[in-house]
Amino acid sequence: MPFQIIRNDIVKVKADAIVNSANPLPTYAGAVDRSLYLAAGAEEMLRERRKIGPIPVGEAAWTPAFKLPAKYIIHTVGPAWTDGRHGEAEAVKSCYRNSLRIATELKCKSIAFPLIATGAYGFPKDLALEAATSVIYQFLLQNEMMVYLIIYDQSSLDYSSRLFTDVKEYIDANYIEDREEQALQAASEGDVTVSGTIFHTALERGLLTPETADRITAHRKRLSERLEELKKEKDSTDNNDSDRETAVLEKMLAGDSRSFGNVLADMIRERGLKNSEVYKAANVTKQTFSNILKSKNPPRRETVAAFAIGMKLTVPEAEKLYEAAGYAMAMNNKFDVFVRYFLSTGRYNIVSDNIILDENEMPLLGAKV
Repeated sequence: MPFQIIRNDIVKVKADAIVNSANPLPTYAGAVDRSLYLAAGAEEMLRERRKIGPIPVGEAAWTPAFKLPAKYIIHTVGPAWTDGRHGEAEAVKSCYRNSLRIATELKCKSIAFPLIATGAYGFPKDLALEAATSVIYQFLLQNEMMVYLIIYDQSSLDYSSRLFTDVKEYIDANYIEDREEQALQAASEGDVTVSGTIFHTALERGLLTPETADRITAHRKRLSERLEELKKEKDSTDNNDSDRETAVLEKMLAGDSRSFGNVLADMIRERGLKNSEVYKAANVTKQTFSNILKSKNPPRRETVAAFAIGMKLTVPEAEKLYEAAGYAMAMNNKFDVFVRYFLSTGRYNIVSDNIILDENEMPLLGAKV
């Protein structure tokens, strides 16, 4: 994925560029700053840093990474926190923007960030996460680079608890256990009235005996024949009852014979979007996106959800995209309930959404590579 959260010591992370939350003067102090100097080779690093001189707040400069598993160290100076009314938020965003600009100029394919200014400078971690996710998201919409956010301690991830307190209320109100499993169980027991999605899912999971599958198939064939009759009647008469029955039958027979890639391509085209807009907003690489379009096999659930968020779909539209991949967007699946929350509240920043999912021990949105 173009964006990943890593719980580790930043000096152990392999990336083309590692960002240092640095001292403005050519010296080192503070947890991240000191650990990077010592791991890289303090004397060599300090000698290069002195060539740069003082770095203003919000600005960035680079040195070689020396002994670190990286090519470059990008040194950026965060603001000291006062009260949030002295430009601190914009200053820390400038740190991220300028670091990403330098990484782009250096043709880096990957960059690793700590939470800038949250140590000795006292920048609140929840606000630091908000600033980081905002800038990283906007950058990834326009650029292709692997961006790591390094979280060293769990206390950093209080983002959703402060800014998204309504998430828990939404989950508690909408999460229903076992609804999809109950429907699949009903199908396995011979319930011929199950939806097309549940029928196909039950088939794929091997839950149906040949006799049960034949019985449901025969029932669905009769429904199809009745639907064709209704459509012919509609051509010759204006009948509201016929319209209602047609709608019910179409819903019961729901199921798209097109591949997921074809459905996705059609949805992108219908919305007047560019492919690059969608895969970047969905936290998917260009190559992975291309493979998905060509493949007859659907991607993972979290990838389907990422495309729904990347295209800014409504919940009903997302349900159709799920169905194209053979999934039901179920209220008994907590991950799907989170996705419904993001879509229904218009929270399309996939970087921010992944912070929330990570804190709640859910899979992350995007495609694993």
